[in-house]
Amino acid sequence: MTDESPASCPAPRAPGLPSSPVPSPCLGICKFNDGGFCNSCFRNTSEIVRWPTMAEVEKAFIVATCAKRRANQHPARRMAAAAG
Repeated sequence: MTDESPASCPAPRAPGLPSSPVPSPCLGICKFNDGGFCNSCFRNTSEIVRWPTMAEVEKAFIVATCAKRRANQHPARRMAAAAG
């Protein structure tokens, strides 16, 4: 089951806030899988909600974690990530 919630899908950058050196991975297509991760950016709800107030080092960690989550979604992606 997926949850589509476009009304609660955050903008990539909150209006009025300065640009972040670590850009948001949000693509504006929030659909959550059964594991609780967005199928688009691979963040969980807590990571999405906390993004505007996270330190840059934490944002960088989340982006790296999301890349690993994305690679682990399909066997072909896992093999490609392991290769390099």
